[in-house]
Amino acid sequence: MAAAISPFDLERAKMLDRYVDALVMDVAHFHNVNAMRAAARIAKETTADIVIGNVGNYQAVMDAASIVERIDGVRAGVGGESICTTPQMTGGILANAMGYSICQGCS
Repeated sequence: MAAAISPFDLERAKMLDRYVDALVMDVAHFHNVNAMRAAARIAKETTADIVIGNVGNYQAVMDAASIVERIDGVRAGVGGESICTTPQMTGGILANAMGYSICQGCS
């Protein structure tokens, strides 16, 4: 079982840690230093798998890997779900299939 969290909510992550297999960080655009540093803190203080996202290119994955010591999964793609408002707010979208293709080989 997984739980969606903000990388900026360390207390929630710690509370959920004992009940879930994975903590899924859901940020409209994870490729920013504040999100990555916050995720690094969560990764250090929890034991559940860490899934980061949303990322839209290879460089985002590599930058995250240089800051977050433990990344168990990546959510590639931006604005691909029907409920997501990112495309309306930013005019940007990267379909999940394209995101996976771009990020392939990051490991």
